[in-house]
Amino acid sequence: MDLARRFSQPTDNTAAVPLMLTIRQASAKTGLSYNLLKGLCEGHRIVHLKCGTKYLINYEKLVEFLNTHGTEDSLW
Repeated sequence: MDLARRFSQPTDNTAAVPLMLTIRQASAKTGLSYNLLKGLCEGHRIVHLKCGTKYLINYEKLVEFLNTHGTEDSLW
């Protein structure tokens, strides 16, 4: 099997990479306050990663959370 040909073939791996935003970026994009988003991260209410001291928020999951759970549970 020719390795050069094997690795030059396009793959069918079309996994979408999620849009990850810092708290400040998510705050600017959604209009929610920095403190609210940080509290949601610290309370593990939204999908996020913590890299060192920074929180990276999955934007699509944040929008989904706001559209579904935002009206049920009081965020304020």
